[in-house]
Amino acid sequence: MAGLNILVAFFASTIALCQLLRWATRRLLPDRLYQCTASELASSLQLCACCLELRMLVEIGMWGGGYGPDVITTLLFLLFIAHGFTFDKASGNSAVSLQEFLLRDSPLLDTAARLLTQYMGMEAAKVLTKHYWALELTEFHMIQNLMAQDCSSSLQTSVAHGVFVEGLCAFCYHLVLLRFKTTRLAYRVPIAALTVSLLSYAAGSYTAAFFNPTLASSVTFQCSGNTLREYALVYWCGPLAGMMLALFLYQGNIPLLFQRNLLYSQKGKYKTPKAKALHAPKAKATDNLTSPQNRKGSEKKADQDGSKKADQDGSKKASQDGSKKSGQDGSKKADQDRSKKATQDGSKKANQDGSKKAGQDGSKKAVQDGSKKGGQEGSKKGGQDGSKKGGQDASKKGGQDGSKQGGQNGSKKGGQDGSKKGGQDGSKKANQDGSKKANQDGSKKANQDGSKKANQDGSKKSNQDGSKKAAQDGSRKAAQK
Repeated sequence: MAGLNILVAFFASTIALCQLLRWATRRLLPDRLYQCTASELASSLQLCACCLELRMLVEIGMWGGGYGPDVITTLLFLLFIAHGFTFDKASGNSAVSLQEFLLRDSPLLDTAARLLTQYMGMEAAKVLTKHYWALELTEFHMIQNLMAQDCSSSLQTSVAHGVFVEGLCAFCYHLVLLRFKTTRLAYRVPIAALTVSLLSYAAGSYTAAFFNPTLASSVTFQCSGNTLREYALVYWCGPLAGMMLALFLYQGNIPLLFQRNLLYSQKGKYKTPKAKALHAPKAKATDNLTSPQNRKGSEKKADQDGSKKADQDGSKKASQDGSKKSGQDGSKKADQDRSKKATQDGSKKANQDGSKKAGQDGSKKAVQDGSKKGGQEGSKKGGQDGSKKGGQDASKKGGQDGSKQGGQNGSKKGGQDGSKKGGQDGSKKANQDGSKKANQDGSKKANQDGSKKANQDGSKKSNQDGSKKAAQDGSRKAAQK
């Protein structure tokens, strides 16, 4: 039990020393240089030193102290928990560094620096661990010093089987890393530690389940039993092949080599929501309006019906209101203006013509009779003609302007709010604009036509009556004399 306590103390001391190295170099180096060199160096040293000490317990602990696979697996899980929280974005694994390079998360220069510092960290851990074992603090260390001169290979199976085991372990490990890459650190670290523990427990008796080319090179390549080529196939080619296969299956491609996804179709992150079905006016609830064509048809139908309804209502209302209003106002105004104008023009004209044609006596009589007769008939004629002309022109003008204005406003408003809103707004606007326009046009037109007609009729009638009256009076006067 004392040997296990010293073993745990060694783990804690190594982690503390590497953490102190990270803290010192982070203050001195830029962030990018720190991540590529100092952080990877400290993490590789920490990983390799703990792995060597744990491997010593695997080889000697069973018969030297009775520590079986359960103790080894528990210590491995706790160690990788500590590694995950202290590595500070470093991996200490050359396969993971190459994976980041294939994902284009790390440039080529940074990847090369990581691989170099990882190898340097592993070699520094070997030197540190050998000096620690030389102290022989426990019986395990003394036995390890005797066995260190002729270490045994970790590859306890055939080369082909070893390649398959290392490749399968690397495939599972990297697939888990990719799946939980964006997960919170508090969840990602225990999942990764559990994965490593299970893989080591299942494949430890075959290849020691390194799935880390740099770590395997430092720990087992110098041991006798296999050639360098066999070690390279099992501990280099196997993990790298498993890593690339996991990356390809998870991503659908290898981003550094392929731009297009070879396995999975690209789908949008956000789905376009479907528009709700719009029911046309007076449509039943059972109508099938779920298709886009039916919805568009109902919208167009509603717009057309609303615009037509607004045009008809606006034009009818404007014509009725404009004709009534213009007829009343125009007739009243025309009667007053024509009576005044006809009286003035008739009296003046009768005075001039009667005085010239009949003399002094005829002029007085013609002035009186012509003014009375011209005023009465001119007013009547002017009132009738002006009212008819004003009513017709005003009704036509008001109907046209009202229908145009009402159609425009009704169609625009009806397209937005529907047939109901368009009919109300179009009729109101048409009534106002039609009445105003009809009043102005009707009054102007009636005044002009009434004045012209009254002048012509008054002048003709007064001339005829004045000339006849003057001739009769003159003949009678001449006969008496």
